[in-house]
Amino acid sequence: MKIIIDNRRTISAVQHEFSTMFPNLIIEFYAKESREGAKHPTNLVKKNHTLAACRAEHNNGTIVVSPGMTSTNLKQTFADIYGLSAEIFKKTQSGRLLVSDKLSLQEEDQLEIRI
Repeated sequence: MKIIIDNRRTISAVQHEFSTMFPNLIIEFYAKESREGAKHPTNLVKKNHTLAACRAEHNNGTIVVSPGMTSTNLKQTFADIYGLSAEIFKKTQSGRLLVSDKLSLQEEDQLEIRI
């Protein structure tokens, strides 16, 4: 799957593409860091905002997401190339949980969790 990254795309459009491939996972984006070297942002960006609202780098391009990638690989690609701070969560019956950095996205998506 390829996700196109440019400033006009909405968060919800990227989330929809991601959930098409991984229906049991959620990708969230955080507000951009206010200064270089700042700690990880904690404010989620609303789904109706564009990627421009949460990017530190304004490069345009495409991210190729494969089932064998780990969440760490994907998050690092978003951060290094596009200045986006992302997190991947597993949908559960009672909400959501952070995914493991050890399993692939496909393994996380297929993993059954009952909470």
